[in-house]
Amino acid sequence: LQLLSMNQIVDRFIQSAEFEDTLRSKFPNVVMDMTLDPELLLVNASYMHVEKALTGLLWFAHTQVGESGRITVSTSNVFIHKHNSEDHEIPPGEYTVLSVEDNGDPLDQNVIEHLFEPFFIKKVLGKSGTGLELCVVWNTVQDHQGYIHARSGNRGNRLAMYLPAVRMSLEESCLVVDEIKGDGEHILVVDEDRSQGKIACDILHGLGYKAWSAANGHDAVNLMKLKGADVVVFDLAPAAEDMTDPVAERQDRPGAVAAKRMETFRLIKRMYPGQKIITTVTGELNQKESRLIQDLGAKSFVKKPYTVLDMGIAIKEELEK
Repeated sequence: LQLLSMNQIVDRFIQSAEFEDTLRSKFPNVVMDMTLDPELLLVNASYMHVEKALTGLLWFAHTQVGESGRITVSTSNVFIHKHNSEDHEIPPGEYTVLSVEDNGDPLDQNVIEHLFEPFFIKKVLGKSGTGLELCVVWNTVQDHQGYIHARSGNRGNRLAMYLPAVRMSLEESCLVVDEIKGDGEHILVVDEDRSQGKIACDILHGLGYKAWSAANGHDAVNLMKLKGADVVVFDLAPAAEDMTDPVAERQDRPGAVAAKRMETFRLIKRMYPGQKIITTVTGELNQKESRLIQDLGAKSFVKKPYTVLDMGIAIKEELEK
């Protein structure tokens, strides 16, 4: 696996002899549009497998529109929230999405449910080819811990691959050198959003640290006792101004969530007075909020969403203090 831009994979394939031979020459009247996000995040993936998946998606779209029609290839960055109605089957997290849309005949829902099964498109839909084209897409997505989403409507069909995004630019990937890499130091990530905790740990593992995540105070304290931590990365989102709220009577109040978070923060500081802590925050902090965080004993903070470089520098600086 390597850090890749799906924009580059799309661009190179569309200009390749393989695309010309397998699709363009057979469907000369099909119009191809591309909408590629210039700020697209990278993916940690196999170039060959993603290209094969793209081939399968494009092949299916061409067979849907027939001799003439329109196909749109798009890329985008998507953050899936817990209650996203359209992508409800996809776990929360940050994804890079590659989608192929066609204006062919819409598929029935019962067809969509079996679309990626081996030989289904050949035996049931009567498509030419091996019948494994979309099965390859499914396998690629599974191998990369991603997800596939298919939908159909009056305007046609859309098949989209969701692969976990890596918040690093190609330029930054070249800058992650020995100066910001770790040497097996222990990092504890405390974040109520488990998906965000996993993303942070993935970044830290890639930088050479040993990292664990905790979603609540109980787990955080247990991990501190069991493994210790050279640095704790503590999430103080959603708003620093909520930190001063007393423990709320109702657990569904925002202040209650903030109060529980701060209770964990203070407990760690009390049990480990010299503990190095970096906080992660969302949005811009005003002077009052910044002072409050420092008064609580956290001298460093990183704004979300952060890059690998942001976190790498912050950890290294904290370790060297």
